Amino acid sequence: MTHPGLNPPASKKRLTLVSFNIQAGARSDRYHDYVTKAWQHILPGPSKTKNINDIAKAIAEFDVVCLQEADGGSVRSGFVHQAHRLAQLAGFATVLDQRNRKVGLKTLPFACSGNAILARLQCGNSREHTLPGAVPGRGAIEASIAGVHIFNLHLSLTANAQRAQLEYLAEHIGGKNGPLIVAGDFNCSDESPAVRAFVSALKLNIAPVGPSFPSWAPKRRIDLILYRGLELKRAWTLPMLASDHLAVAAEFGG
Repeated sequence: MTHPGLNPPASKKRLTLVSFNIQAGARSDRYHDYVTKAWQHILPGPSKTKNINDIAKAIAEFDVVCLQEADGGSVRSGFVHQAHRLAQLAGFATVLDQRNRKVGLKTLPFACSGNAILARLQCGNSREHTLPGAVPGRGAIEASIAGVHIFNLHLSLTANAQRAQLEYLAEHIGGKNGPLIVAGDFNCSDESPAVRAFVSALKLNIAPVGPSFPSWAPKRRIDLILYRGLELKRAWTLPMLASDHLAVAAEFGG
Protein backbone atom coordinates (compact mmCIF):
# COMPACT_ATOMS: atom_id res chain seq x y z
CA MET A 1 0.00 0.00 0.00
CA THR A 2 1.00 3.65 -0.42
CA HIS A 3 0.65 5.98 2.52
CA PRO A 4 -1.21 9.22 1.65
CA GLY A 5 0.48 12.50 2.29
CA LEU A 6 4.04 11.22 1.73
CA ASN A 7 6.00 12.52 -1.23
CA PRO A 8 8.63 10.02 -2.36
CA PRO A 9 11.66 11.51 -4.09
CA ALA A 10 12.11 11.27 -7.83
CA SER A 11 14.01 8.31 -9.21
CA LYS A 12 17.75 8.59 -8.81
CA LYS A 13 20.80 6.63 -9.87
CA ARG A 14 21.94 5.89 -6.33
CA LEU A 15 20.07 3.13 -4.50
CA THR A 16 20.57 2.19 -0.86
CA LEU A 17 19.06 -0.98 0.61
CA VAL A 18 19.01 -2.52 4.07
CA SER A 19 17.87 -6.02 5.06
CA PHE A 20 16.88 -6.69 8.66
CA ASN A 21 15.39 -9.63 10.56
CA ILE A 22 13.75 -7.65 13.37
CA GLN A 23 12.61 -10.65 15.49
CA ALA A 24 9.14 -9.09 15.84
CA GLY A 25 10.62 -6.14 17.71
CA ALA A 26 12.25 -8.23 20.45
CA ARG A 27 15.80 -7.29 21.35
CA SER A 28 18.33 -9.98 22.34
CA ASP A 29 21.69 -9.20 23.93
CA ARG A 30 22.90 -12.71 24.76
CA TYR A 31 21.95 -16.35 24.19
CA HIS A 32 20.16 -16.79 27.50
CA ASP A 33 17.72 -14.04 26.47
CA TYR A 34 16.05 -16.71 24.35
CA VAL A 35 15.03 -18.31 27.67
CA THR A 36 14.80 -15.44 30.14
CA LYS A 37 13.00 -13.18 27.66
CA ALA A 38 10.95 -15.88 25.94
CA TRP A 39 7.82 -13.95 26.93
CA GLN A 40 8.70 -11.41 24.23
CA HIS A 41 7.67 -13.94 21.59
CA ILE A 42 4.08 -14.09 22.88
CA LEU A 43 3.49 -10.84 24.78
CA PRO A 44 3.82 -7.12 24.01
CA GLY A 45 5.72 -4.63 26.15
CA PRO A 46 7.09 -1.07 26.19
CA SER A 47 10.57 -2.32 25.25
CA LYS A 48 9.21 -3.41 21.85
CA THR A 49 7.73 0.02 21.22
CA LYS A 50 11.11 1.62 21.97
CA ASN A 51 12.86 -0.95 19.80
CA ILE A 52 10.58 -0.28 16.83
CA ASN A 53 11.22 3.45 17.25
CA ASP A 54 14.99 2.82 17.27
CA ILE A 55 14.76 0.62 14.18
CA ALA A 56 12.76 3.33 12.39
CA LYS A 57 15.53 5.85 13.02
CA ALA A 58 18.16 3.42 11.70
CA ILE A 59 16.34 2.57 8.46
CA ALA A 60 15.17 6.11 7.67
CA GLU A 61 18.29 6.87 5.62
CA PHE A 62 17.66 4.05 3.09
CA ASP A 63 15.67 3.91 -0.16
CA VAL A 64 14.54 0.29 0.21
CA VAL A 65 14.11 -1.81 3.35
CA CYS A 66 13.69 -5.60 3.35
CA LEU A 67 12.23 -6.84 6.64
CA GLN A 68 11.96 -10.39 7.94
CA GLU A 69 10.06 -11.53 11.04
CA ALA A 70 7.94 -8.40 11.08
CA ASP A 71 4.78 -9.04 13.08
CA GLY A 72 1.61 -8.45 11.10
CA GLY A 73 -0.57 -7.48 14.05
CA SER A 74 -0.98 -9.98 16.87
CA VAL A 75 -0.93 -10.25 20.66
CA ARG A 76 2.88 -10.13 20.91
CA SER A 77 3.08 -6.82 19.01
CA GLY A 78 0.13 -5.26 20.80
CA PHE A 79 -1.78 -5.69 17.52
CA VAL A 80 0.60 -3.30 15.79
CA HIS A 81 1.42 -4.06 12.16
CA GLN A 82 5.14 -3.49 12.52
CA ALA A 83 6.01 -2.97 8.84
CA HIS A 84 3.36 -0.27 8.48
CA ARG A 85 4.36 1.35 11.75
CA LEU A 86 8.00 1.46 10.66
CA ALA A 87 6.98 2.95 7.31
CA GLN A 88 5.00 5.67 9.04
CA LEU A 89 7.76 6.48 11.53
CA ALA A 90 10.55 6.48 8.92
CA GLY A 91 8.60 8.19 6.12
CA PHE A 92 8.37 5.41 3.54
CA ALA A 93 5.74 5.87 0.85
CA THR A 94 5.10 2.23 0.00
CA VAL A 95 4.71 -0.96 2.03
CA LEU A 96 4.45 -4.46 0.57
CA ASP A 97 3.90 -7.11 3.22
CA GLN A 98 3.60 -10.88 3.26
CA ARG A 99 2.24 -12.78 6.24
CA ASN A 100 3.79 -16.23 6.30
CA ARG A 101 3.03 -17.79 9.66
CA LYS A 102 0.19 -17.18 12.11
CA VAL A 103 0.11 -18.86 15.52
CA GLY A 104 -2.95 -18.92 17.78
CA LEU A 105 -6.66 -18.52 17.21
CA LYS A 106 -7.95 -17.24 13.88
CA THR A 107 -9.55 -14.23 15.58
CA LEU A 108 -6.83 -13.86 18.22
CA PRO A 109 -3.37 -14.68 16.83
CA PHE A 110 -0.54 -14.74 19.36
CA ALA A 111 2.10 -14.25 16.63
CA CYS A 112 1.98 -13.33 12.96
CA SER A 113 5.37 -13.35 11.21
CA GLY A 114 6.11 -12.18 7.72
CA ASN A 115 8.31 -10.33 5.27
CA ALA A 116 7.93 -6.78 4.01
CA ILE A 117 9.48 -4.35 1.56
CA LEU A 118 9.41 -0.64 2.38
CA ALA A 119 10.27 1.78 -0.41
CA ARG A 120 10.46 5.49 -1.06
CA LEU A 121 9.42 4.94 -4.68
CA GLN A 122 6.37 3.25 -6.15
CA CYS A 123 6.66 -0.54 -6.47
CA GLY A 124 5.46 -2.47 -9.50
CA ASN A 125 5.00 -6.13 -10.39
CA SER A 126 4.85 -7.22 -6.76
CA ARG A 127 4.26 -10.86 -5.96
CA GLU A 128 4.32 -13.12 -2.91
CA HIS A 129 5.92 -16.57 -2.97
CA THR A 130 5.20 -19.41 -0.55
CA LEU A 131 8.45 -21.34 -0.31
CA PRO A 132 8.44 -25.15 -0.24
CA GLY A 133 9.36 -26.99 2.96
CA ALA A 134 8.26 -29.73 5.33
CA VAL A 135 7.38 -27.03 7.88
CA PRO A 136 5.22 -24.29 6.31
CA GLY A 137 5.71 -20.62 7.03
CA ARG A 138 8.61 -19.44 4.89
CA GLY A 139 8.21 -17.04 2.02
CA ALA A 140 9.62 -14.44 -0.34
CA ILE A 141 8.20 -11.21 -1.69
CA GLU A 142 9.27 -9.53 -4.91
CA ALA A 143 8.81 -6.10 -6.45
CA SER A 144 10.21 -3.89 -9.17
CA ILE A 145 11.56 -0.61 -7.80
CA ALA A 146 13.23 2.04 -9.98
CA GLY A 147 13.93 -0.56 -12.64
CA VAL A 148 15.48 -3.05 -10.21
CA HIS A 149 13.91 -6.44 -9.45
CA ILE A 150 14.10 -6.94 -5.68
CA PHE A 151 13.44 -10.21 -3.83
CA ASN A 152 13.20 -10.32 -0.04
CA LEU A 153 13.30 -13.80 1.46
CA HIS A 154 13.44 -15.75 4.72
CA LEU A 155 14.64 -19.33 4.34
CA SER A 156 14.15 -22.35 6.59
CA LEU A 157 16.70 -23.69 9.07
CA THR A 158 17.58 -27.02 7.40
CA ALA A 159 19.94 -27.50 4.47
CA ASN A 160 17.46 -29.63 2.51
CA ALA A 161 14.72 -27.02 2.80
CA GLN A 162 17.12 -24.20 1.91
CA ARG A 163 18.19 -26.06 -1.23
CA ALA A 164 14.57 -26.65 -2.32
CA GLN A 165 13.61 -23.05 -1.59
CA LEU A 166 16.52 -21.56 -3.52
CA GLU A 167 15.86 -23.92 -6.44
CA TYR A 168 12.25 -22.72 -6.47
CA LEU A 169 13.37 -19.07 -6.47
CA ALA A 170 16.00 -19.68 -9.15
CA GLU A 171 13.24 -20.96 -11.45
CA HIS A 172 11.14 -17.84 -10.87
CA ILE A 173 14.04 -15.39 -11.12
CA GLY A 174 15.80 -17.04 -14.06
CA GLY A 175 13.62 -15.45 -16.73
CA LYS A 176 13.99 -11.90 -15.42
CA ASN A 177 16.30 -9.52 -17.21
CA GLY A 178 17.86 -6.35 -15.89
CA PRO A 179 19.26 -5.35 -12.49
CA LEU A 180 18.45 -7.71 -9.62
CA ILE A 181 18.86 -7.78 -5.84
CA VAL A 182 18.09 -10.81 -3.66
CA ALA A 183 18.30 -10.02 0.06
CA GLY A 184 17.16 -11.49 3.33
CA ASP A 185 17.74 -14.01 6.09
CA PHE A 186 19.14 -17.10 4.36
CA ASN A 187 19.79 -18.96 7.63
CA CYS A 188 22.99 -20.21 5.96
CA SER A 189 26.16 -18.58 4.71
CA ASP A 190 27.18 -17.74 1.17
CA GLU A 191 29.58 -20.70 1.43
CA SER A 192 26.74 -23.22 1.72
CA PRO A 193 26.22 -25.51 -1.30
CA ALA A 194 22.66 -24.25 -1.75
CA VAL A 195 23.67 -20.58 -1.93
CA ARG A 196 26.69 -21.32 -4.12
CA ALA A 197 24.46 -23.17 -6.60
CA PHE A 198 21.92 -20.32 -6.52
CA VAL A 199 24.60 -17.67 -7.11
CA SER A 200 26.10 -19.69 -9.97
CA ALA A 201 22.76 -20.38 -11.67
CA LEU A 202 21.72 -16.72 -11.66
CA LYS A 203 25.22 -15.25 -12.13
CA LEU A 204 24.94 -13.18 -8.97
CA ASN A 205 27.53 -11.23 -7.02
CA ILE A 206 27.77 -11.38 -3.22
CA ALA A 207 27.91 -8.10 -1.35
CA PRO A 208 30.76 -8.37 1.20
CA VAL A 209 28.75 -7.62 4.34
CA GLY A 210 30.16 -8.86 7.64
CA PRO A 211 28.82 -11.50 10.02
CA SER A 212 25.35 -10.64 11.29
CA PHE A 213 24.36 -13.38 13.74
CA PRO A 214 24.13 -13.37 16.68
CA SER A 215 23.93 -9.60 16.92
CA TRP A 216 25.81 -9.32 20.25
CA ALA A 217 28.81 -11.38 19.01
CA PRO A 218 28.39 -11.86 15.26
CA LYS A 219 30.09 -14.96 13.89
CA ARG A 220 27.80 -16.17 11.07
CA ARG A 221 27.13 -14.36 7.80
CA ILE A 222 23.56 -15.53 7.18
CA ASP A 223 21.93 -12.21 6.26
CA LEU A 224 22.96 -11.73 2.65
CA ILE A 225 22.63 -9.27 -0.21
CA LEU A 226 23.14 -10.79 -3.68
CA TYR A 227 23.01 -8.71 -6.86
CA ARG A 228 23.71 -8.42 -10.57
CA GLY A 229 23.53 -5.63 -13.16
CA LEU A 230 24.41 -2.97 -10.57
CA GLU A 231 27.57 -1.23 -9.44
CA LEU A 232 28.20 -1.88 -5.75
CA LYS A 233 29.68 1.13 -3.98
CA ARG A 234 29.87 -0.28 -0.47
CA ALA A 235 28.37 -2.92 1.83
CA TRP A 236 28.24 -2.94 5.63
CA THR A 237 26.44 -4.09 8.77
CA LEU A 238 24.61 -1.69 11.07
CA PRO A 239 26.02 -1.97 14.61
CA MET A 240 22.75 -1.37 16.48
CA LEU A 241 21.44 -4.05 18.85
CA ALA A 242 17.72 -4.31 18.16
CA SER A 243 17.25 -8.01 17.34
CA ASP A 244 19.21 -11.24 17.42
CA HIS A 245 20.41 -10.27 13.92
CA LEU A 246 22.33 -7.22 12.74
CA ALA A 247 20.96 -5.34 9.76
CA VAL A 248 23.03 -5.56 6.55
CA ALA A 249 23.16 -2.78 3.99
CA ALA A 250 24.46 -1.94 0.52
CA GLU A 251 24.77 1.14 -1.68
CA PHE A 252 24.58 0.82 -5.45
CA GLY A 253 25.39 3.23 -8.29
CA GLY A 254 25.56 6.96 -7.87
